[in-house]
Amino acid sequence: MRKFPTGFGIVLLTLFAIFVIWGGWPSDPAALVQLLTFVLAGALLLVGGVIDAFSIDDRTVRWYVPFGVGLSLVGLSFSLGLLVSPSVDGSIARTFVTVLALVNAVLFVYIGADNARGNTYVNALKPQ
Repeated sequence: MRKFPTGFGIVLLTLFAIFVIWGGWPSDPAALVQLLTFVLAGALLLVGGVIDAFSIDDRTVRWYVPFGVGLSLVGLSFSLGLLVSPSVDGSIARTFVTVLALVNAVLFVYIGADNARGNTYVNALKPQ
């Protein structure tokens, strides 16, 4: 079991449960898509942390594929939330925070895509 993907997936799924229990399902379609992207990311991260490989037809999918797709979905969820309800109100500080958050989202998508294709650093997450 890989600790980082498993822990991150558990945190995302727990946050999803808290959002739904306290806030209910969002009525805004964009917020609903963002929340579902968030929970799908958590589930994929959890799968990537617990399962070494699984088969789909004749292909074997290694653990880093759902892990990488999950990370990319986290970034997509962040960016979707920022694009749907931007926090830019003209002040420098809010604009700076929004730009920083978008850069963070792009980095999550990039790192996730890199992991999904099995980059050379993926072995760093293997259990010792």
